[in-house]
Amino acid sequence: LDGIAQARERIMVFSTPPIGNDEGFVPLKDGEVCSDATLTFDSFETLGSTAASQLNVLNGVRQPRMVTAPGQVERWRIVHAGFLDEVFLGVFRGTDGDCSGWSVTDQDTLKLTHIGRDGLILPQTFEDDYVFMSPGYRVEAMLGGEGALADGDTYCLVAARFLQDPNKADFGPFGAQPMAPPVPPTVEQILTQFETADLVAILN
Repeated sequence: LDGIAQARERIMVFSTPPIGNDEGFVPLKDGEVCSDATLTFDSFETLGSTAASQLNVLNGVRQPRMVTAPGQVERWRIVHAGFLDEVFLGVFRGTDGDCSGWSVTDQDTLKLTHIGRDGLILPQTFEDDYVFMSPGYRVEAMLGGEGALADGDTYCLVAARFLQDPNKADFGPFGAQPMAPPVPPTVEQILTQFETADLVAILN
């Protein structure tokens, strides 16, 4: 593929720590020493409710901003270090510079060229609108290039938890807990999930 040798490489650790909501725990304040007396979460048998909405972070940061040059080719090495279930990751044009919203139409989707899985280079690359990842998955994908990233563009990296209804804490016909559906979701179902997905990072 054109641009791989000169591509900007980003290592991206996607994780879903159960913090900041009623189902998880509250992290220590800045400068507060972690000790037996200040532990905020010391039972690892259940990491919060499996039906609660996930908190998604990238490299330990909530919604970081990534800046790249117009026309830049980027090689993203992504690892899913979350503990629970599958997500779809997609990159869509933002409605403003802070990704307060995004469009999932085909012309507003930044295509990802998959070149590797789990540390192995694929014998044949393929282009897709999104990346599907389970915990422990590793994906290598290329994006950008001439005409893809223009000056002033804002794209939003968003995560749609696998088939969870964003308006309530359940998985629709699949029950109140995450599980593999008996039939693969359609492209329309996946794109519908992206419309109300969680913003993971901003790409300017």
